[in-house]
Amino acid sequence: MAARTVRFLHASDFRLHEPLRGALYLNETIQKLLLDAPLESVCRVFQYAVQEKVDFVLLSGDLLHPLQTSPHCWTVLLEQFRHLADQGVMVYWAGGASDGPEQWPPGIELPANVVHFSSRRWTRCVHEVDGEPAVVIYGKSTPAGGRFTGRDLPAGEGEPLAVAVCNAEVDADTLTAGAIRYWALGGRHVKRTLIEQPKRIAHYPGTPQARTPAHGESHGCTLVEIDPDGNLQAVHIPVDRARFCTERIFVRDGIPQGELVRVLAERARQSCARADGRLLLITWEIESGPATSAWMLRDDVLAELVEQLAAAAVTTGWWPWGVVPLIDGELPGAWYGEQSLLGDYLRTARQAEQGELVLGAPEYLPADDAFALPDSMATPTARRRLKEACIIGTAALRGA
Repeated sequence: MAARTVRFLHASDFRLHEPLRGALYLNETIQKLLLDAPLESVCRVFQYAVQEKVDFVLLSGDLLHPLQTSPHCWTVLLEQFRHLADQGVMVYWAGGASDGPEQWPPGIELPANVVHFSSRRWTRCVHEVDGEPAVVIYGKSTPAGGRFTGRDLPAGEGEPLAVAVCNAEVDADTLTAGAIRYWALGGRHVKRTLIEQPKRIAHYPGTPQARTPAHGESHGCTLVEIDPDGNLQAVHIPVDRARFCTERIFVRDGIPQGELVRVLAERARQSCARADGRLLLITWEIESGPATSAWMLRDDVLAELVEQLAAAAVTTGWWPWGVVPLIDGELPGAWYGEQSLLGDYLRTARQAEQGELVLGAPEYLPADDAFALPDSMATPTARRRLKEACIIGTAALRGA
């Protein structure tokens, strides 16, 4: 066991070949910032390692795709490795499916402080602290198939302090056997801890920079400390340059579009105060009544709303990533009784909702059409789609 606390940084899934995606509208300034965000977040990982004077860095793969990554990203990553070498910090790297040593371009030489583990076998390294053996590190890059079985895993038996690094989908039960104290896992966008015990942790740190709202909010790397008694502590360190968040807001039905933009911009400014200088990429979930929902469900109006929000967001630290109208309330009952095209339309929709009429025109729709209404209105998705159809149809028939 080490005579002092051992500290290391665990990171993975840089995915330098993957851009952020899904925005409804971007201007040139925001576009450049988002293109730079993944690489800037990776640089923050290495800067934090130097700042905290860690003993070593564990990288759990999926850092880049050799054929899809720009030369600039290659150059910066190698510079970061060399900077750690200047500080005397070792890097132990277990590659994923595309960044193991077998996929690494032979013409690009890694600095001497980087150990790039083979995918053919587990490799055992002894890391010294203050000239004394302190930690045994087992590493293996992803083999064909990408999944480790129990017999593939190192046991670590007889080692005073052992950690393992790999990029794979594993389950907690597989990792409970043996004497490995910390499992440094990779291959997930979102951080996840499989095992969290005083003397054993298995952890995915996730990517330092989310690419879509589905990846959640805070992203970064993990600082791990192991004290002389073998107790572990793992702390999430946020390093993301841009952060996705979802803001749900209720506004009165019939609110003018200009007032809605002001309300959303004010809410965004309040959120920015808690963002620590990060660019917030906000998906707005706007809950309102039928009148407001009607015009927000129109693609042209929605695009105009996003552009107005973008104009309000310039130099303010946030950006409108998307707008999701949520319909609250019901259409006026009198409209259902009208002797008009609108009344006929709404009465037909009500019959479908009550199961008295089966909606569908399969002869006009492809078999895999995502927007085709199912035969039954029993599911929440079907009812939501029908309600949206009512709102859109009403807006068209009333000239909204």
